Amino acid sequence: MKKIILLLSLAIVILATGCGSKTLYVRTPPANFSTSCKSLGEVEGTGGGLLLWALVPLGVNGRFDRAYQEALDSVGATHLTDVKVVDHWYYIPFLGIALSARTEGKAIQCPGFKSEPVKKERRPK
Repeated sequence: MKKIILLLSLAIVILATGCGSKTLYVRTPPANFSTSCKSLGEVEGTGGGLLLWALVPLGVNGRFDRAYQEALDSVGATHLTDVKVVDHWYYIPFLGIALSARTEGKAIQCPGFKSEPVKKERRPK
């Protein structure tokens, strides 16, 4: 009986801790971006992952980072404005849940900023 209680307690602790992802930090465009930045048009980026057997996350936590970065990289933009994020999921029998994120927005390129990956910082604990 003690072993069962110990195993159940351990399972609850493991499930309660779950999976965590990093916070996505995005650059805020300058206040006068409509006059000081070059508009590059509408862009889109996607990212996805698989929740294997609905328990094991494979590439799931970083899908928003990848979608946002792909949108920026598609035209060499430094910022996105009017951003729309769409999240989809699909159930795949006997395999798990496929998760997909799509980021859409208006790309701009502002002077003084480099077109480089957005800095990813760890969330304070």
